[in-house]
Amino acid sequence: GPAHGGFLIESAPAHPGLIALAFPWEGREASDALLAAIGLLAPLIGITADRGHGRVRLSRHGVPLIDYRLAPEDASTCRRALVGMARLARAGGAAELLAVGTPPAWLREGADDRAFRTFLERLADFDFRPNRGSLFSAHQMGTARAGREPRTTACDPRGRVRADTTGGLINGCYVADTSLFPTAAGVNPMVGAMQLAA
Repeated sequence: GPAHGGFLIESAPAHPGLIALAFPWEGREASDALLAAIGLLAPLIGITADRGHGRVRLSRHGVPLIDYRLAPEDASTCRRALVGMARLARAGGAAELLAVGTPPAWLREGADDRAFRTFLERLADFDFRPNRGSLFSAHQMGTARAGREPRTTACDPRGRVRADTTGGLINGCYVADTSLFPTAAGVNPMVGAMQLAA
């Protein structure tokens, strides 16, 4: 795999709101059928520690603009995760497989081994250009980094919010969550978040 690391496979919660948000829109009937079968679904997610970066800025009208581009090595990791999840699901007896994107990649019920190999090839070349491969973000980290250097960190080492780039602090204003991390950890940060809060 890529030198920068791998991925973790987790089982995602399959509650209706998340499923409806995550699954591709292929029309009302297809969406209704997916939601009707929610009790039979076993969503898997591939968690990666991305190396790309983005930024948030305000438009001239004061509206936040979010810009994020997936780095090529991250797209490679995402493809490897799709292949790994497909293999895991197939070994576990999944009747159908879906890789979420625009367009989505389906392996339909009754597919033989040859069709599965073709499906894996499609996943290994899955399109992760903007607005193609579906990516989700959770447990955002590193958005208000803590550190000693006021020009490059939003908070001081104790989590106090800086007022400016000269080192001034906003009195009584602290960040005590995973925003203080120097970068994304690539795992669920619950223990680290509790420690920061404490």
